[in-house]
Amino acid sequence: MNYNFLSSPIPAQLANLTSLSIIELSICGLQGSVPYLPQLQKLDVSGNFGLRFDLPNMFENRWPKLKILDISDNEVTGSRSFLSSISNAPMLVSLSASMSSIQGSLPPSIYNLSRLQYLDLSYNNITSFIHSSISNLKNLHFLDLSGNNFQGPIQSSICEIVSLRRLVLENNNITGILPSCITMLTNLVEFRVSKNSIEVNVSLISLINKFHLSTLDLTSNRLTIDTNENLHLDASKPKLEILALGSCNLKVFLTFICILTQLKVLNLSHNNLTGVIPPCIFKLENLVYLDLSNNKLHSPLPLPPLSVSSFDLPHNKLEGNNSFEGVIPIGLGSLNSLKILSLRSNKFNGSIPKEITDLYELQILDLSINNLSGPIPVSLGKLKLVSNPSPGSVQRNSIGVQFQLVIKGTMRQFEIMYDYSSGIDLSCNVLDGKIPEEIGLLNGLVMLNLSHNHFSSNIPASVGNMSSLESLDLSFNKLDGHIPQENFVV
Repeated sequence: MNYNFLSSPIPAQLANLTSLSIIELSICGLQGSVPYLPQLQKLDVSGNFGLRFDLPNMFENRWPKLKILDISDNEVTGSRSFLSSISNAPMLVSLSASMSSIQGSLPPSIYNLSRLQYLDLSYNNITSFIHSSISNLKNLHFLDLSGNNFQGPIQSSICEIVSLRRLVLENNNITGILPSCITMLTNLVEFRVSKNSIEVNVSLISLINKFHLSTLDLTSNRLTIDTNENLHLDASKPKLEILALGSCNLKVFLTFICILTQLKVLNLSHNNLTGVIPPCIFKLENLVYLDLSNNKLHSPLPLPPLSVSSFDLPHNKLEGNNSFEGVIPIGLGSLNSLKILSLRSNKFNGSIPKEITDLYELQILDLSINNLSGPIPVSLGKLKLVSNPSPGSVQRNSIGVQFQLVIKGTMRQFEIMYDYSSGIDLSCNVLDGKIPEEIGLLNGLVMLNLSHNHFSSNIPASVGNMSSLESLDLSFNKLDGHIPQENFVV
């Protein structure tokens, strides 16, 4: 009964279906308790958005054949006692409980589920330590504890789970030193420990050479890198597609990055990188996301590869003239898959190149806090942006993919890219002339900021046609006339 709007209790008559082995009630609006069905092998009640499932009462009984349980995206009543009784499902192979309002510490019973291969407890309110008994889960392939309040160090016993392929511990309060034995987990393809306080003294070269990693995210940790190891990367090994080393106190570009030919996402933001961007980075033909923001880089601005979908270089400033400057390269208009273009807070001058309006996949355009002059290109109305909001469509856990926008006067940091996210920020420049009527063609635009410029004349009535607009800032200009009212919907 997945994907319905039933909004009623789970029928007690299900108990009569004594041979039933699979129940899927995902995103359907049902609530309450699933009747006791000892033959059940799979139960999926995920995505019921705030409806309360009474799982503690369910698991007072023994579920001897239950292998797959998915309660994610729910508000689980008595979640702490539910986990304490989870040992009543001893055959569990997969437990998905992300965003289920689970609180408290992890009970010891969770480590008795020795058959578990998949465990996702992400984005709850768990305050706990990663217990050394985690090594009892020797069959784990996937472990996600992100977005909780796990504290203390990563126990070296985790290295005994040699079957681990995906280890995700980001957004916690984990401290201590990353165990050197982590390199024993040679089956790892995804390793994410960002936004903790881990001291990483294991060399990146060792991590990359010994694993078959496709994702490595060490963002916002205490990272020490021996740059002399740059030349020792095994060129046959690097399969990395995502490398995120933001806020890791990097001072120089790591030359081995240029050997990572499969790289799609590269985040080196919020470091102390200086000088120019190595040209070899722009020869990574598979790169689709590049974030070098908040460093100390300076001009010239090279062009990324044609496949890049996000180009984010704001806040690259040193005192004096050391920042990206000159005109915005018109070649950016050839990056057909570009979705995010952020050149905020640099020293670009000249006009906005009309070629930018050829970026038909663009969702975010941020050229704020520069010295751009002249009018807004009339062709800006050609941008498709997004016209059909679909809040259920979201790229969760998009590693390193984040951006900032000023919305309703407040700087906001986005770490999740929705299909319907769209915004244009041209504020804090010296743009002038009329705001073109064609801007009203941007029906899918959610945010528009043209403040702190020299725009004159009246506000075009076509702005009222922008049906998706949630935030409009025209302050600190030279506009006159009347605010158009006939098309605005408040």
